[in-house]
Amino acid sequence: FAPGENTAVGYRSLYGQLCGSYNTAIGYEAGKCGTYTYGNTLLGYQAGFSVTGSNGTALGQCSLYNTTTGCQNVAVGHSALKNNTIGIRNIGIGYAAGCTLTTGGNNIVIGFAAQPSSATVCNEITLGDANITSFRIPGLQSGATTGDVMCYDGTSLVLAAASGGGGGLDSAAVTSLIDSDYVRLRQVGALIDSDVP
Repeated sequence: FAPGENTAVGYRSLYGQLCGSYNTAIGYEAGKCGTYTYGNTLLGYQAGFSVTGSNGTALGQCSLYNTTTGCQNVAVGHSALKNNTIGIRNIGIGYAAGCTLTTGGNNIVIGFAAQPSSATVCNEITLGDANITSFRIPGLQSGATTGDVMCYDGTSLVLAAASGGGGGLDSAAVTSLIDSDYVRLRQVGALIDSDVP
């Protein structure tokens, strides 16, 4: 492997590296097939095994395993983003998180075995797998269902528009929330203006 500005620790780590730089690979065959990669951090047994893209982070056994030209990906956990090939700017956190993603880009997949809606999806956030039945943000309460739109009214989340157009706040109530925020901003502005000489 090319020794310049690379760190390789472990049997055949960065084995195929010809001239890439700024790579760190620690673990058995970590980054083994990369040839011209730059700026990758690969930690774990066969982490980033096929990586030829740059600026990726793989922490965990077989994370980013099949990634070839995909770059700027972050995989944390055993087999996270394992089958990503050319997808870019993906984040997979958790055991096997996003391992079905192949070419999609700009996705965030978090949780044990959490998977995106398809192997090629782009611009999606997935929290948890199909076993997750509740979404909780401590300090905020919500009773929203699929398709509902929530707004923050300054103290809590409120249902602004229910899926299918029914229920929740009507447009006058939403306008009132917006107007009350505008009034508060105007009041703050008036206080600021009164302090200006």
